[in-house]
Amino acid sequence: MTSTATTTSAFDTTIPSTTITTTTICCDIDKECPIKYVTVYNDRAEITRSYNKQFDLEGTYELILSGFSIHVDQNSFHVKGGTGKATILEKVHDLDNDIAQHRQELERINKNINWLDGRANHLMNNTEKNDNSLQQIEQFLDFYYQKLKTLDESKMIEEYELKSLSDQRESFIKDLNTYGTTLSSTVGSEHREVTILLNVQDKKCLVNIEISYLILNCSWKASYDVRVSSETTPSLSGTPPKLSTLKVDYREPFYRLPSKDYNHMNKLERSELYATMKSISPTRAKRSESALTANDLVEYGNGNDVEILVSKAEMSLSSTSFSILRSATIECDGKPHKVSIGVLQLESKFTYTIVLKLSPYAYLKATTTNTSDKQLLSGPINVFMDNNFIAHSRIENVSADEKFDLYLGVDSNVKCEYKPVRKVNETQGLISKVNHEYVKHETQIKNLKTTDICVFIYDHLPLSSDEKIKVKLILPQDIGKLKEHSTTSVSSIINDDNNVEWKVLLKAKEECKLPLEYFIEWPKDKQLDYNH
Repeated sequence: MTSTATTTSAFDTTIPSTTITTTTICCDIDKECPIKYVTVYNDRAEITRSYNKQFDLEGTYELILSGFSIHVDQNSFHVKGGTGKATILEKVHDLDNDIAQHRQELERINKNINWLDGRANHLMNNTEKNDNSLQQIEQFLDFYYQKLKTLDESKMIEEYELKSLSDQRESFIKDLNTYGTTLSSTVGSEHREVTILLNVQDKKCLVNIEISYLILNCSWKASYDVRVSSETTPSLSGTPPKLSTLKVDYREPFYRLPSKDYNHMNKLERSELYATMKSISPTRAKRSESALTANDLVEYGNGNDVEILVSKAEMSLSSTSFSILRSATIECDGKPHKVSIGVLQLESKFTYTIVLKLSPYAYLKATTTNTSDKQLLSGPINVFMDNNFIAHSRIENVSADEKFDLYLGVDSNVKCEYKPVRKVNETQGLISKVNHEYVKHETQIKNLKTTDICVFIYDHLPLSSDEKIKVKLILPQDIGKLKEHSTTSVSSIINDDNNVEWKVLLKAKEECKLPLEYFIEWPKDKQLDYNH
């Protein structure tokens, strides 16, 4: 079925009652309909193309646009620049369905005729004939005549419809070949066309049309580069992040795309859609009218600013969009491509994290506050130290004014040593004897850097779920609340995971020792097994 759209701008939609000759104009979208902008969603992309043409004579024009990808969404076409709609030309496919239906009906008619013939032969071959049987045969012959007459008429109608549809199908194939579209039995070479009907009432009329549609097999995801300079003083203050990149990941298509729908685009919008967006029409997802200044990356350390166009962001309750101002070329080759978004200036604090029971190293951690007015989307992070790659990481969705942590790898200039555990066992009590076990060990931290650092050290303290088994902490004695801006060199707490947590402000070229001592008491008749 062919569906056309009437588009008006400087022309009228009123069609006179007299016969109007339609002029057909064939157009290759890659050559004559350049891409104006592309909006890439999580699982698809919306493409907007522009068509500009001056019509010297008035009349009715049939504009046939060819070269669309086979991955285009048939129900997503929308035309701007006038009133009307545009849908994909699907004549041959609809005719194939009609032909198949008529063939099935013809097969059913033939089966009914064969059944009637078989029933008639059975009655005629019956050797026992009496008055009743002859009367039944006479009644059946009347029924047989009427039914066969009806079936023959239906069969003739179906055969006529089949011939008519087959002739129409062949005619459409010839028309499609004339327009440059070859119908093939292989899906890989299938092409799509759009027909738009224009009624021009003015001479020298310039028509401007925007055609937008959705295409599948497209997606994107955010990724970030974090660059740290060793010349900074991260323990006392953070340096602003500078550069980030966005990774546009096109899924590998099942078939080769016949047109480069993303070549030489002027504007690239990226939209993060959450599950609530599924109820919104993907072709008309509403954007927030307030445009925000978008920069989307994280880099730490001093260095020269990168010259990059600042992108624009739009946020609503259910989506975040980025508008890329720099022109980009995205080939439709099924491979991932990277497009830079912009620059963010964020505040960060740098500390070291040490868990010696798990790893004998000090890990540099950056605690960053998203001081921008936009959300950071979840994605992988590449961490660089002095332009040398050191680690992979990842962040989840980060809202405005929310803090997030990034682990930037091991710093060899902070030495850690975990002294061997010492245990002393004894038995106390005259009547109710109990076992006591004293556990002592020590953690030693050395700062070989030329700058002061802030270190958080974690150690395990056994937790008893039996009231007869008691655990008492002896050292450290000054257990209290860690203060974020405390000037005390060493402070400690027992956190929610029942671990002893130290905060140490360690000056350059200094070291500190952190003793941990506790004893465990349990009845002598019980066997106790635990890990230190």
